[in-house]
Amino acid sequence: MLFAYNKRFDEALKRGQVFWPGESIKKFGIQVANIEPIMVAEGTRFEWGEVVVRDADNRARKVTATDTGADFMGIVHRNASATYSVLSEQVTGYAPRLTISVFRGGQEGVIAVPVQNVGSTPVAVGGDVYVRVAESATNPDLPIGGIETEAIVDETVLWEDAKFAEPATFPFKDEKYTDASGATTAVAGIEIK
Repeated sequence: MLFAYNKRFDEALKRGQVFWPGESIKKFGIQVANIEPIMVAEGTRFEWGEVVVRDADNRARKVTATDTGADFMGIVHRNASATYSVLSEQVTGYAPRLTISVFRGGQEGVIAVPVQNVGSTPVAVGGDVYVRVAESATNPDLPIGGIETEAIVDETVLWEDAKFAEPATFPFKDEKYTDASGATTAVAGIEIK
């Protein structure tokens, strides 16, 4: 799991801006972004705010070890409508559709994503976005496909078209990054060119 969706709602009553993974962070007077519906590869479930890759059949799939920054299509968008039927059972935190809406960027739009790990590099506006493509040698709980702030040889790849556009925030009282005790509660905005 990419994000601590199982937290209670009453923990989320913080003052100021609170964004959840997959939500657009709108800029006044501008279209949110280019959002594209795409069929999902069979048996695949995505979480809101997760990185999407297009497979050979033009369907959405998860990140794998062979992916490079050029393979990343976009981010699963939470608010846009799907074009096909909705699955009968929703799973908390997962986009419950046969198709998903993928935030492709452009239009100066920003989308909130879960941030898994910052290491020694904090989230900085204008900073590089890295995606985990292999298991971590130091923290095996970091999920493949998670967004991070540092280049780690053979573990993360630079997403050339993405930059952090908003600092990290924590919608819950519990402020943590992914480790053995659970998933991250950190969310940051990224812009995709």
